[in-house]
Amino acid sequence: MDEQKNEQLRNTLAEINEQDSVQTCAEQETAAEKRRHYMTEQERREWSGVSEWQDPLKKERPQPDVNDGRLAMASLLCGIVSVLIACIHISSVLFGTAAIVCGIISRKKGENAYTLSKIGIILGCVCLGLALCRDILWVLGRLFPPEPVCAPFICM
Repeated sequence: MDEQKNEQLRNTLAEINEQDSVQTCAEQETAAEKRRHYMTEQERREWSGVSEWQDPLKKERPQPDVNDGRLAMASLLCGIVSVLIACIHISSVLFGTAAIVCGIISRKKGENAYTLSKIGIILGCVCLGLALCRDILWVLGRLFPPEPVCAPFICM
């Protein structure tokens, strides 16, 4: 009797092994596609590990945030650069003007970076003031050149 049970078990295992014979990759993929095709939505969620089924072809792309503060950041950077080169180079006037313009446009658009645009406008105005003082001193230096100082022992 035990031999009959053992024989039946061997036959059953042989049948299972024949059914589960080694499949090629293409056959395995086809079988997986068939299983996915006949799954319900609940089974898909459980099988994929995702709480909600999302069709990958209908994926919505996130829209860029218009209030991300890029103009305010540009205003701040132009303001910093303009103040750093205010007494050295004439291009500081361009950077200062760009800082003021970008800051004002940023405020008109209503960007979230209110403080950055405010600081950029202030730095741009400071730069223009420094550039104006620099230019006035340069013109005064050209109009009224300093007199040479004579040491008493040399001029005698």
